[in-house]
Formats: sequence, C-alpha cells, structure tokens
Amino acid sequence: MSIILKVILGLMTGSFGFYYISDVLRNRKMFSGKPWSGLLVTGFITNFFDTLGIGSFAQQTAIFKFFKLVDDRLIPGTMNVGNTIPTVTQAFIFMTVVQVDPITLVSMSTAAPIGALLGAGIVSKMSRRRI
Repeated sequence: MSIILKVILGLMTGSFGFYYISDVLRNRKMFSGKPWSGLLVTGFITNFFDTLGIGSFAQQTAIFKFFKLVDDRLIPGTMNVGNTIPTVTQAFIFMTVVQVDPITLVSMSTAAPIGALLGAGIVSKMSRRRI
C-alpha cells in the first residue's frame, strides 16, 4: 500500500513541480521586490520544526507579518504552494521510516490536499480584515 501511495504522491508532486516552475518562469516579472532569502530561511526553519511536530503555518504567518515578507492576502496561498514540496519530502521520509496503518495513511493523504484546496478557495474570497 505504501509503495502505491509513494508512486501516486511522486507523480502528483512531479506534475505540481512542472506547473509550479513553468508558472514561476512565466510570471517572474510580477513578483515583489522582496528578497527571496527571507522566504527561504523562513521555510527552512519552519519546515524543520514542522518535522518535529510543531506546525509551520502559525510560525510562517507570524514571520511573514512581522517582517512584511508577504501581503496578508497572499499568505494562505503562499504557504500552501511554498510548503508543498517540503511537505511531500517529509511524507516520503516518514512513510519510509515510520510504520503507519494503511487506512490512516491513505485517509490523511487524501484529507490534507482536499483541505488545502477547499481552505485556500474559501480564504482567498475573504476580506483582508477577516483574514
């Protein structure tokens, strides 16, 4: 079961990576002038702590807002897209090292992207003040 899930996850992440990179290259002129180093350091630190069981979204939101790295309206999408590849890497590591019941593994692997997709759609339609 784990092998099937890894293959599916790998294929989906590969297609995500292709569209992500092509979109970045196509729209790079629209990016803000903020340095990428702050975003990369934030992602590295928060995803490291996420691996230890401390969620990354609250930390990232606080850092984005404190250092004004990302406009408030773009924070949910930035986190969902920016954390995709690190989270999949974590998933591959944990599926290899930690034994998990297949039903739990499949249900969590299905719920996470559905929640991200639905959540981002809802939050993107909210007012800035409400976010």
